Amino acid sequence: MRGNGSVLDDLKEEAKSVHRQISRRDQQKLDEYLSSLRQVEKILQKQETWLDKPFPETDYALPPFDPVSPDQSLECESIMYDLMALALSTDSTRVMTFLVPGWSQVFEIEGQRLSAGYHGLSHHGNETRKIAEYNLVGREHVRRFARFIETLGNCKDHQDRSLLDSTTLVYGSGMGDSNTHDNSNLPTLIAGGDFSHGNHWAIDRTSSKSRLLGDLMLTLMQRMGMGIEAFAGARHNMNECLV
Repeated sequence: MRGNGSVLDDLKEEAKSVHRQISRRDQQKLDEYLSSLRQVEKILQKQETWLDKPFPETDYALPPFDPVSPDQSLECESIMYDLMALALSTDSTRVMTFLVPGWSQVFEIEGQRLSAGYHGLSHHGNETRKIAEYNLVGREHVRRFARFIETLGNCKDHQDRSLLDSTTLVYGSGMGDSNTHDNSNLPTLIAGGDFSHGNHWAIDRTSSKSRLLGDLMLTLMQRMGMGIEAFAGARHNMNECLV
């Protein structure tokens, strides 16, 4: 952007020409796309203004951890969700993977600098303060994901359906308990995909009827038309929960 300016400025005349030749529905879709792109450009331009500004002189001593841009990761996370929504709405891609940033980040939330990096908080040792701060970060991540869900719900796909209904979102973690590195009872959220939602399912892994995460993945793949009956160690879908 710094070298070539706004993408929209370069496409202004071409966009006007296309706008006159398409249907009202397509005009709305084009306007929606251009408006979203402009919003992303404004956010990037705002960040760019700080790139060449020198750091102020200070006698502040850095703590033992590295508090680089305490709010930067969360802001970039929101921008990435906006870009993902743009890519899906324009059918630029149909498959995405997003690793949420900030693993070693020392976050600043609502003006409060947290006491340790996210990784340090995840190994909280059952300390009340660390658990509270760890939960603060988790809520911020989920809040941004919820906004992404809302954005998709307000967009239409090429068949004039809600983009959320035609997109399956899987949001989760590789650990059920980060303090002990336990990878059982993994929290997993499913959104969109025109599934039956609004339920919380707690799986008892000690039960003889316990389910695998692969069972959930089997349901998702079968819903997408993949004619398979097994995935990894999974042999049973979870249609009773989602379909």
